[in-house]
Amino acid sequence: MSLDYTFPLGTGLYGLVEQFYNQNVAPRDSFNAALLADVGLQRLAARFLSPTQITTVSRNQTGVELGYDLTPLLRANCLWIHDWNGPSDAFAPSLSWSPRSDLELSGGVQLFGGGVRVAASTAA
Repeated sequence: MSLDYTFPLGTGLYGLVEQFYNQNVAPRDSFNAALLADVGLQRLAARFLSPTQITTVSRNQTGVELGYDLTPLLRANCLWIHDWNGPSDAFAPSLSWSPRSDLELSGGVQLFGGGVRVAASTAA
């Protein structure tokens, strides 16, 4: 589900909000344990990934993007993605330059936050 709109501010402020929901979720602790045990990508994929569906370790993620045309040729974008079920966030600011109608050059960075949560279990 997504919603986007360009506001009539200056040369244009673009806003996007997108919600990602997925029922095909691999258990985060089992997936992390398999990664840490170094079982290999083929065995990991065979255990958790479906060939017909997207598999994630998060059921809900929200993305928010704001873009603004600084000039008719230069655009600034900021993308933020939040994982509601896990400890992670991603932030990706970028600049795009379009010197011709058939050419666009972009540069940016990707910054990630959060860590791996490891569930502690106690035996009684």
